[in-house]
Amino acid sequence: MFSNKFNKEKMLFKRINFSSATQPSMFQATIEAECDFKIGKDFAPPQNKMMTVFIDDMSMPFVNKWGD
Repeated sequence: MFSNKFNKEKMLFKRINFSSATQPSMFQATIEAECDFKIGKDFAPPQNKMMTVFIDDMSMPFVNKWGD
């Protein structure tokens, strides 16, 4: 509900769900896909917007003893 208050002309919102299959490279690629390449090795949201990333279930990076 908090993200619904964002001005879509000034702010990008990206929601990412982590699971036991989430790899760091997958997370990085997801973020970079939303951004433009700037000078050097810098990435930034397009059109001088700001970006908020919501990470859901970050506490599940590994398979637990139940297999999920």
